[in-house]
Amino acid sequence: MSGPEPLRLPDDTLVTIEEAAMRIRLSGNLDLLRASRLKEGVQPHLVRGKAIFLDLQDCQWIDSAGFATLMRLAESSGEKIRVAWAPSQVRAAVLHLGLESWIILED
Repeated sequence: MSGPEPLRLPDDTLVTIEEAAMRIRLSGNLDLLRASRLKEGVQPHLVRGKAIFLDLQDCQWIDSAGFATLMRLAESSGEKIRVAWAPSQVRAAVLHLGLESWIILED
């Protein structure tokens, strides 16, 4: 039995919705345009209390609009977003901006 079929959002963003979590794999950058597309694509599938895992292995950076979108998604789900494979620039920004209330950086 295979897992759930992922949603493919514009810009090669993959979203897999599982029973207990939503998994998002970004590639490229999360800027104003892509943040808007991410929110539009993910928001209808958010469930309060469902964890959100964000894979940034193929993401280079996130701008302020991207971080704002992630914070809104975290607030909507009632859960912190768990981020894996964050590049050093993203890690530094999360810590510098004090976003630990919404984002957990995992190794």
